[in-house]
Amino acid sequence: SPAPLRLRALLPAAFLFCLALNFKQMSLYYAPAFFCHMLGLCLSRPTWRGRAGTVLALGLVVVGTFVLCWLPFLAGGAPAVRAVLSRLFPVQRGLYEDKVANVWCTLSVLPGLKLRANASASHALRLSLAAVLASLGLPAASMLRRPSERAFELGLVCCALSFFLFSFQVHEKHILLALAPASALLGEAPVLVGWLCAIGCFSMFPLLERDGLAIAYVGGLAVLCALVAAARALAPADRDTDRDADRGLSGENWLEGWLRAGARALPLLVSGSALGMGALHAAAALVRAPARYPDLHQYLFCAYACAHFCTAWLALQAWHACHLLGWRYGGECGGRHALRKKGN
Repeated sequence: SPAPLRLRALLPAAFLFCLALNFKQMSLYYAPAFFCHMLGLCLSRPTWRGRAGTVLALGLVVVGTFVLCWLPFLAGGAPAVRAVLSRLFPVQRGLYEDKVANVWCTLSVLPGLKLRANASASHALRLSLAAVLASLGLPAASMLRRPSERAFELGLVCCALSFFLFSFQVHEKHILLALAPASALLGEAPVLVGWLCAIGCFSMFPLLERDGLAIAYVGGLAVLCALVAAARALAPADRDTDRDADRGLSGENWLEGWLRAGARALPLLVSGSALGMGALHAAAALVRAPARYPDLHQYLFCAYACAHFCTAWLALQAWHACHLLGWRYGGECGGRHALRKKGN
């Protein structure tokens, strides 16, 4: 479960997450957040014996759970294990499938950057692995150095976005793995979370339209807008945050100022983003794509959504940088509530 973890829940949580990981390999999107948060909690124990004992118990649970899950395949020998791994990680399918709103697909529209066509599968795999590991560095360090409920919650979203944007063999629907933990924050940041979910739906529109789900797409966005409006109405006003936003914070560094300015401008940014989505929908409905570029509208949808996902990813990276350095951070999210530091 992606619920915030505490020390007493580490072993059951590790067992359940290992089961989830062996049941569906896409749980790997959350694995760095779980690993770093759990290890950070272990290392926060006051004595070295407590730290070593907790890490050892955690390792035994993880190894034991994996052995139990893989025992039937291990009994079949190396060929059975290789067959399972090839199905879990189908690298032969290529860097991404169809039109995906991630970095590799978006860059492919530029001359000379068609990685899927110009690079071998092994080279593309190594490049995407390096990009994912680099993108996970900051949130991992933040959760290891200062484990907290808020760092874990936002770390789940940030890690899932890192995998979606930079990893190998990405599908359009994989963005749902980032939206799932983000949705848990709807009550605290309704506009921000609602905007991210709307962009996620928008990025999948070409796929949904091809499957005859355009009406369901419109209905889903309508339900999302209703949920955001209800969450904003129910969210308590944060007067302290409002006063800070009005007068500014003394001693605020540039990164905190950037986060706070972005949070204050969020309603305007969301409005402009919605207008852009509407314009692209209108263009797709009214303007025929050139014969030379039959997938033009799909690529425009992907590039537009990718720019938004990258912006959200950069904001999460900035938040984790502030958290790691111990700076005051946060700001108004959705105009009503602050995503501020919460202790364990």
